[in-house]
Amino acid sequence: ANLGAAYKTAGAIEEAIKMNNNAILLMEDLRRKGRLSNERDLVTTYLNMGLALRTSQRHAESIEAYGKAIRISEELSEAGRLDRPHDLATAYINRAMTYTQMNQYPLALVDANRAVHLYSHMINQQLPDVNHHLVIQAFYMTAAYAKALYSLEQYMNDLRRCHVALKRHVMHQHLGQRTRYMLQEAERIIQS
Repeated sequence: ANLGAAYKTAGAIEEAIKMNNNAILLMEDLRRKGRLSNERDLVTTYLNMGLALRTSQRHAESIEAYGKAIRISEELSEAGRLDRPHDLATAYINRAMTYTQMNQYPLALVDANRAVHLYSHMINQQLPDVNHHLVIQAFYMTAAYAKALYSLEQYMNDLRRCHVALKRHVMHQHLGQRTRYMLQEAERIIQS
């Protein structure tokens, strides 16, 4: 799994896909036999696979990989064994980004909204490991798509609640230029 991520970072996307696939096959086999010690590693590998596939424009396969990460994360959550809810939110926002690249905006909105809901919950509970860039990206996508596709009342209320929690949480955080831009754009959309 780590080797697949290393290949992706190095720009060797096809090798990353191959390594992630090998890791997934091994971990899924261990999981079926009840011998996988850390299912979070399998979720992380599906997330890495989804990203590598999206990078190589293999969107349908990327959606499938993110869907498997979501399914396993939700199973772990239902069993009370999800130690990093951030993985579930990350899977939703990454799948939303993939749907966006496929011009499937209603599906992207559903997943971005789920990510915003999960991130809002994590922020309000002050959980560690909240990736501020992904939170703001989910927030921005939801604001933009909701305005473009649907009646805004419900979404805008959800976004305002998320916005308050997010502003409170990132007030003292160092944000990159792109992340700061997305936050400002989301604020502009809410106020318009």
